[in-house]
Amino acid sequence: MIITTTNSIENGEIEKYFGVISTNVVIGTNVFSDLAASFTDFFGGTSETYQKRLDLIYKSGIDALSQKAAILGANCIVGLSVDFDEISGKGKSMFMISVIGTATKVIVKKQIEENISCSDSIVSAEHLTSEYLKRDLIERVEAGELPSSDDWSFLSNYPIKELAHLLLNRYLSMTSMSTLNNEELLVKNFPHFLGRLDKEVAIKLMNDNISRNEQDIIKLVKAHNLFDANLVINEIKKDELDTAVALLDANKDSYTNDDLLSMKKIISLFDTIPDKGKVEVVKGMFSKGEEKYICPRGHKNPSSQVFCQEYGCELNIKGLTPYQINRVNAFKLKVQSLESLLKPV
Repeated sequence: MIITTTNSIENGEIEKYFGVISTNVVIGTNVFSDLAASFTDFFGGTSETYQKRLDLIYKSGIDALSQKAAILGANCIVGLSVDFDEISGKGKSMFMISVIGTATKVIVKKQIEENISCSDSIVSAEHLTSEYLKRDLIERVEAGELPSSDDWSFLSNYPIKELAHLLLNRYLSMTSMSTLNNEELLVKNFPHFLGRLDKEVAIKLMNDNISRNEQDIIKLVKAHNLFDANLVINEIKKDELDTAVALLDANKDSYTNDDLLSMKKIISLFDTIPDKGKVEVVKGMFSKGEEKYICPRGHKNPSSQVFCQEYGCELNIKGLTPYQINRVNAFKLKVQSLESLLKPV
C-alpha cells in the first residue's frame, strides 16, 4: 500500500478514486507509564515510554486505514492526515489517533512492469530483487504452494500475469469451502490481485473461465469493471441466457464508440432470440380444444399469459423471466445514455 500526504504520486497515475476513508484508534496508558512520564516531566527530557506508545498507536492507525483501502481494491492512499489527541478523566488517560485519506488505485511505472531499458552492465538492486522474488514465487505456485502473506504484499505491487490462471484455478475451488492459513489468504487477496492486473489480461482470464464457475466469475467481473460485450454475445449465442443477463450489470472503466456498437449488437441478439416455448391448441378429453401457452419447460398456461404461472418458473416464450426482462430493458436504457454522451464518428 502506497501511502502519502500529497495528492499525487511521483511516476504514477491515479486510475480510480474509491473515496475518503478514515479510522480512529484508542489506546490506553497505565499507572507505571504515567508514573514514568511524570518523573520525566518533573526532571526534564523526553519520555521514551510515551514515545513508544505514540509510535504504536500511529502504526495501528495506518495499518487499520490500509486494511480499509485494500478491501475496496485500492493500492494507494493519498492526502493522508493524522491527528493525535488525549482522552483523560476519572483517573484514566488514553491516546486517540484519527487517520483520514483518499483510497485510490494507482498505476506506477516500475521497471519490473514496463521493462525500462537499461545498460546490460548496470542493474539496480531493487530490479534484481524484484525479478528474483517474481521467479521464486512463480516456481513455488507452479509446484502447488499458495502465496504467503508476504507474497501477497509483493503481488499487490507487482501483479504477475503468469500466475493469474493458476491462482484463479485455486480460488474457484476454494471460495465455497472452509479455508485455513494460505487458502484463506488466497480467497481474501485474489480479487485485489485481479484488480491490479492489466485489464485485457484480466478480461481474457474471465472469458476463458466463465463456463467453469459462472457465479464467482460474474462477481469478479462486476467488482473490477471487467465488462466485455464479446463475452455477453458469446453467452447469448451459446443459449446461456442466465449468464448473459447477469453480466449486463457489469461496467467498464470507460467506453468508446466501438463499445457502443458491440452493446447495440447485444440488444439486437436479445430482441431476436428464437422462441423456446409455443402457443398451440390443446385438446381436452371432453372438449374441442383450447389455445394454451406452453412455456420452454413444458408447463401449460392460458394463452393470455406472457409468463409461465407455474411456481418457480415464470419463463416467457423466449425463455426469460420478468426480472431478466427488466435487466435487459435497463441495459437498453444504459446504451441509449451512452449513445447520447459519445460524440458520433
